[in-house]
Amino acid sequence: MPQINPIPCPRCGAEPAAEWSYYYYWTCHQTAYRCRCQCGELGPMAPTPEEAAEAWNKQMENRRVISCL
Repeated sequence: MPQINPIPCPRCGAEPAAEWSYYYYWTCHQTAYRCRCQCGELGPMAPTPEEAAEAWNKQMENRRVISCL
């Protein structure tokens, strides 16, 4: 799977980073990743870092569309 870079955070403009969710692993016993920005914005959970970045991009694009309405 090609490397997917998350788009900048719409709240602060910083680049988010994909991180491993220890809490999700502890409660569900499955590995999950999500993108987190330094301002605290969180993306959806996904099974791989690439899918977490893709989910972040979709969520942020949806926010941009909604904010334009």
